[in-house]
Amino acid sequence: MSLFGSVLYWFIEKVGQHSAPLFETYNILNVYDTHNLEVGAFMCQYYKNVLPVSFMHFFSKRSDIHDYHTRNKSDYNTTRNKKAFTDRTVRTMDPILWNSLDETIKKSKTTKHFRSLYKSSLISTYY
Repeated sequence: MSLFGSVLYWFIEKVGQHSAPLFETYNILNVYDTHNLEVGAFMCQYYKNVLPVSFMHFFSKRSDIHDYHTRNKSDYNTTRNKKAFTDRTVRTMDPILWNSLDETIKKSKTTKHFRSLYKSSLISTYY
């Protein structure tokens, strides 16, 4: 039986129960966390300068904007938008997610290693 089939079978058996233990048991991410994993992988590639040249100046760090020695000067600058639908764009969401990550996850050696660390971090929040 495939993974999807076994998940579907388990879900049919336990209708009405919370799905977080199911995702934790099978070590899979829900839709929202899958999106966050892809957003984080994009920022990891940006951080390591492996994206195409057109993305080179897509984000800016706070230290590029001012010379004050603040505790968050190494974080990426977040933008504020007037329209609510633009708050979900790559330019807005990626720095917010990246700034919220733990330093050990940010400093991962490769994108594959980043995905592994971040996925285990997300799954550990399920229960």
